[in-house]
Amino acid sequence: MIEDLSIESERVGLKLNLEKTRVMTNGEKTTIRIRNTEINYTDEYIYLGQLITQKEPMREEVKRRITNSRRRYWSLREAMKDKQLHINIKSKLLNTCVLPVLMYGCQSWTLTREMTNRLATCQYAMERSMLNVKRSDRLKNCVIRNKTRTIDVVR
Repeated sequence: MIEDLSIESERVGLKLNLEKTRVMTNGEKTTIRIRNTEINYTDEYIYLGQLITQKEPMREEVKRRITNSRRRYWSLREAMKDKQLHINIKSKLLNTCVLPVLMYGCQSWTLTREMTNRLATCQYAMERSMLNVKRSDRLKNCVIRNKTRTIDVVR
C-alpha cells in the first residue's frame, strides 16, 4: 500500500519523504522498502498535536500537555512574575495562552484520578507562581483560585 501511495503521489507531483516516513503497527513488524529504502518503525508519534502511542496513551499525553503548558507559562515569565502587573491581566494571560495548551484535545481523554490530580497540581503551581506565593506560605488552593479567578481545568 505504501508503494502504491508513493507511485500515485508522484503522478500528481508529490514526493514521499522517505527520511521522515515511519510506520507504526500493533502486529508483526516486517521489513518495508520503498525504492530500496527501508522504512523504520516507531512506537509513538505526534499527529495533529496529539501523541499517538500504544503504551498508556492518556497518561503519556497528559504528561506531555503538562510539560508543554509549563514551557508556555515560563515563556511568559516576565509578565507572570511582574509585581506591578494586575492579577486580572495575568489571569487573562493564563486563561488564553497557557490553559489551552494544557487542555488541547482533552475532549477525547479518559482521565483517572491520578491524571486529574496532576492537571490540577500543575494549574495551582502556575497560579501560585503568578501570585508569588510559596507552598510554605500554606495558602489554601480555594483562596488562590478566588484571587486569580482562572478557569478550573479539571471542570
